[in-house]
Amino acid sequence: GAASRKELLSAARCSAAAAEAAASAEAAVGAKGSGADAFLEAMWAMDGALGDQSPRLDKKRERAALDRARAGYREQLAVETAPAAVLHLSVLLLEVELHSHLLAVPGRLVPCLLDHLREGLPPHAHAALAKYQAAVQAAVVGGDAGAEDELRDDIEAVRAIGLSKGKGENKG
Repeated sequence: GAASRKELLSAARCSAAAAEAAASAEAAVGAKGSGADAFLEAMWAMDGALGDQSPRLDKKRERAALDRARAGYREQLAVETAPAAVLHLSVLLLEVELHSHLLAVPGRLVPCLLDHLREGLPPHAHAALAKYQAAVQAAVVGGDAGAEDELRDDIEAVRAIGLSKGKGENKG
């Protein structure tokens, strides 16, 4: 509530102008009948008083991090033998290659990433990855022997799709 906001403001170590702007924003939040306009004005004033608090985006550093991640994913993907890990690494590598997004996500989100990749992948590549993901899920959840056979048969195609920026082998 208001008491905890005031306590946080008093404990904050910032310039007098920033403290005054923050107090004004807190008052706008706590005032009865205060509308969105008053709140936004207070927030803009606080933004101006605080200035840039986060470092500027460094494109060179960002590009270097993407390049390191890309190289790391490629190395891992080249030697990985576990079907679920091959799929996961392929999808993460495709996110880096196609969208320049460096993500750290659990395996259960691979289907969501596949949906996100749909636009950037050729239809045969997306279909192959989706089919492989369904087989991985069937093997993990149900121990389906047919799914495990499919995983062994298709692992190299999935690896090729990941390593070739989604082009892979056109089997469809």
